[in-house]
Amino acid sequence: MPSRCGLLAFTTVLTLAAYSVSGSGRNQQPFEQVVQVGVSRQSYREVRIGMTQMQVAHVLGAPYKGVLPLNFVDVEVDEVWERMITSSYMQWWLRGGQMIGVAFDRNDRVVGKWYSRDPNR
Repeated sequence: MPSRCGLLAFTTVLTLAAYSVSGSGRNQQPFEQVVQVGVSRQSYREVRIGMTQMQVAHVLGAPYKGVLPLNFVDVEVDEVWERMITSSYMQWWLRGGQMIGVAFDRNDRVVGKWYSRDPNR
């Protein structure tokens, strides 16, 4: 049975290998610098319409990959409605009862964003 340290090292190596094979590092920051920077109203306000996906990652870190909660309520919304209709994809950042959603167009530029909170916190 592998030790915890060995398993952690193996998982880290696999993650880094998957990152480099996927081409995600092309024209982007090094992996070590893309961390969960923070989900807060302040970081939400730092994200601007027209920013690139990489600029958003600089502010917010890596996006959330799990199932999104349904009980959050929108507190603040900023969007370009005409471009939101044709947005290509959305990403979310979730931490400590706060959630930020960002919609990107086909050129990986922000066309909308929203800040939500868990009403029970």
